[in-house]
Amino acid sequence: MEPSLTDTATPEAGSVLYNRDFLKLWGGQALSQIGSRLTREGLPLGAVLILDASPVAMGWLEVVGTLPVTLLGLITGLLLDRLPRRPFLIATDLLRFVILMSIPLTALWGHLSLWLLFVVKPLVDILSLVFNTACQSYLPRLVGRGMVLDANAKLNLTRSFAEMTGPGLAGVLIQTVSMPFAVFLDALSYLVSALSVLWIRRAERHGASSRDIGDRPGASKGTEIDSPLRTNGPASPPGDGATVPTARWDTRAMAEEIRDGLRLVFHDPILRALAVTIAMSGLFQGILYSMDVLFAMRVLELSPGIFGLTVCFGGLGAMLGAAVVRRLGERHGFGRWLILSRVGFGLFNLLQPLAHGPVWMAALFLIGAQVLGDGCGVMAETLETSLRQWTARDDALGRVNSVCNLLENILSSVGAVVGGYIAAGLGLRAAMLVAAIGVTLSALWLFTAPIWRLTSADLNTP
Repeated sequence: MEPSLTDTATPEAGSVLYNRDFLKLWGGQALSQIGSRLTREGLPLGAVLILDASPVAMGWLEVVGTLPVTLLGLITGLLLDRLPRRPFLIATDLLRFVILMSIPLTALWGHLSLWLLFVVKPLVDILSLVFNTACQSYLPRLVGRGMVLDANAKLNLTRSFAEMTGPGLAGVLIQTVSMPFAVFLDALSYLVSALSVLWIRRAERHGASSRDIGDRPGASKGTEIDSPLRTNGPASPPGDGATVPTARWDTRAMAEEIRDGLRLVFHDPILRALAVTIAMSGLFQGILYSMDVLFAMRVLELSPGIFGLTVCFGGLGAMLGAAVVRRLGERHGFGRWLILSRVGFGLFNLLQPLAHGPVWMAALFLIGAQVLGDGCGVMAETLETSLRQWTARDDALGRVNSVCNLLENILSSVGAVVGGYIAAGLGLRAAMLVAAIGVTLSALWLFTAPIWRLTSADLNTP
């Protein structure tokens, strides 16, 4: 097995807290994630309250960016494996800042419309997809693969804190000030995030392979894909004279590398199981997340402030999940907790369509779904991302991440439209019920790979 990047990535093997550059990334993401929740909750609430959007319009609001995401997603993965990944983080943050500023500016001039949301949201979603893929691919280079579970847990901890504070803040701002002002604060958070990544001083190595799939217990032999960017031998620290292979930029070579990335995902049993699970769960989560605002406000008759408060409790559950996931994954069965948390995420979300009664009782159902469901959800996401980062070669990690994120994004958009039509025909409660059942059943795909008995020790054993 080739040496891991961990050897030179961080001066302290026990925690990424000793990695100053990771702390810069983490700090910028903490603020950006809070801002992102303002827009995530603010745009749907604004569409419903200010622009009087219908269920079908809410579904289409989620899907309009699907085609460009499909085209750009595969190319993004290829570029991330050919070029340094940090510049992608900076560029996408700055572009999101510029695009989101169009909402408060047009509102200031009195020209805010639903059509602007149909332009801004897909553009921001595309850039967010690129950022997330780049961040997942950049993280092993920043902290070393041995520290990715710890780093992912800490990033998800602040993301969970943002979920706990952001929606409530969004509800209060929209109710007391305005939706455009909430989006303005989100735009500023992206600017701060870009500056924090720009502040990172650690040189980024790229173009070197750090681990082969064949080295990992449980991997099927013969699934290794040779890439034009692949090098043999250990990864070298910056400045030691290591040669970075030259990538060819002709169309045929690029198309072949994209096909290599797809084969790498679907020929390896673990990567295939992760990708299909994420994709199928994304389909039903698309229904869940596009209909939850309408369901809470029109069926359960919750106010924006109370709905935002229930979502805040989801952040509390997610924080608890992020806080314990490293200990559970490393000491009590990595694969076992990955599957259990994925199943729990779906089962606990069944509390949403079961919500009924007066406002206080309905809110308690939603709080239960948020605390328990989001706690399991963040555990599943942390473990799945870490397993993907451990499994794929560094020179193919961008394409592997882009395929998984792309499938989730596309099917989530499809689910949003399907959910709109289910709600229009059968009612919002039926749409939420289909979504929760579908998310639960998607976890069955994980049993098609040798994941249940997988431990973190297996992943670090030659």
